Amino acid sequence: MKVWWAPYELTFRESKKARNGALLRFEFKDIGFGYADLFPWPEFRDEDLKTQINNLRLGRLSPLLERSVAFAKEDAIARSEKRSLFYGLVSKIARSHYLFMSPEIEMEELEKIVGDGFNTIKIKLENGVHWINKLKNHQLSKNLKIRLDFNNKLTENEYIKFLEQLDSSARNLIEFVEDPTPFENSSWIKFNNAIPLALDCGSDKNFSEFEHLGFKYLILKPARQSLETINLPDGIKPVIMGYLDHPVGQSFAALSSARWRGEKLEAGICYHTCYRTNAYSERLKIKNAALVPDDGIGIGFGELLEKEKWEFLHGN
Repeated sequence: MKVWWAPYELTFRESKKARNGALLRFEFKDIGFGYADLFPWPEFRDEDLKTQINNLRLGRLSPLLERSVAFAKEDAIARSEKRSLFYGLVSKIARSHYLFMSPEIEMEELEKIVGDGFNTIKIKLENGVHWINKLKNHQLSKNLKIRLDFNNKLTENEYIKFLEQLDSSARNLIEFVEDPTPFENSSWIKFNNAIPLALDCGSDKNFSEFEHLGFKYLILKPARQSLETINLPDGIKPVIMGYLDHPVGQSFAALSSARWRGEKLEAGICYHTCYRTNAYSERLKIKNAALVPDDGIGIGFGELLEKEKWEFLHGN
């Protein structure tokens, strides 16, 4: 197997902050070329991009790289057969929530999103109580569910204070709160009784040691874990989410949601809108709150991938 890489940068629309990732090109013997994405989040326990690329050069595969290789091989097979990986699956791609990277949301923007077919929004936040209490009085609240994500930023006391500031009608808008504090099952059991919780950071844990779990939803991320091997704890609802990565990685997340045979809740896949537009994201569309992938063979984006400046990494 031969491997090449092409670094890229994604810039958030709101904060203007940039993050780095890499597109990967693999040549599989007797199959051909396939492509995948690599977009680590060191703040969430991934090794940084430089380390990941060096490990790939040495043939060492992290969980992210294992998934990249698996996706690229699927892509290579589909390209060799001149077919799209989405053949017969586009209509099965899960509907998605709309992602806001902060709670500073204008009501006019929200009205447009609801008009485009979204009935669930997810907000990355550190507080946001005042915005949620304000929303409950808006006519849109009748048809809107809210998912909140704190990314483990709060202490238990801070989360208790957050809950105390929410009135009952505002609480009713919230479908779940994701990672309010670092996961501690005994504490989360109490919090889960107030508003349902979703576990993302730590979703690869072994939960068999717990008699009762302190969350109702489990976030599944195809960029880190094969959904084919997932064993959901009893009574836990799955939510498939992408890795806020490049449109190539985003498309593999959409593909994974289409193949998922279990309960299919609204996913977290339509997030290219969080970044400044690039040639790849221009090829993606959203219809009725679901991602519409590129229509090329394999995972798509054929001519764009061929034009990348590939640097050889490993193989013979």
